[in-house]
Amino acid sequence: MKYLVTSILLFSCLTAFCGEDKGRTCRIIFPDRPHTAPRVAYLFDGERSHEVDLPSNNFTAPIKLPTGELILVLSPDPVPANGKLPPEAPVAQIATGISDFYLILVSDPENEIMPARILPVDQGSERPGAGQTLWMNLTEHRILGTLGDQSLELPAGECVVADAPLPASGYFKAEFSYQPKSEGETFPVMRKSWWFDDASTNLGFVIESGGRLPKIFTFRDRRVAVVEEPED
Repeated sequence: MKYLVTSILLFSCLTAFCGEDKGRTCRIIFPDRPHTAPRVAYLFDGERSHEVDLPSNNFTAPIKLPTGELILVLSPDPVPANGKLPPEAPVAQIATGISDFYLILVSDPENEIMPARILPVDQGSERPGAGQTLWMNLTEHRILGTLGDQSLELPAGECVVADAPLPASGYFKAEFSYQPKSEGETFPVMRKSWWFDDASTNLGFVIESGGRLPKIFTFRDRRVAVVEEPED
């Protein structure tokens, strides 16, 4: 995977917002976290270190951060204010106008300090909204999908905001195929029924699985009221 290209394309998902900050939060997720990666780390915001989990199957709780321009550092140990930062620790720069965002961690086994890279994605009031899904393709493959009555095309290394697949909460059919290295024939990946919650913001990921087929999944951000999924 071309990390530099992917980083640039995901940074293009960032939306700058004008006006005074009214507080700032972020949530972290590590969708392709290897078994060797730590489960707990510290997010240093220039003033303090926040102890955070590194979940692979859900978001962290919202983390409250200072306003203004930030340089965030992910470290295996707490960093004291004005202390020395680990030289190879993953870093993310956050602009002043961004008040609500995700930190997507992507596996980087070559980093001995913390085996991850940070991709910040803005989660402001305009993109994506409730019921929408921000899809992030972290592979070199072109992804095609049918979500309910909608079609999805997700180029390699890019992010796309998809509208709600249904007018209200309920189950819908999801079907995906992929074009290896974005060339030649396409192949099916999966077909299944998914639950859609029209009150939640969603993040969708396409990542390498270590096998022939990429792995595709979504997460719901439950910071807003969520319609409970009915029991089977």
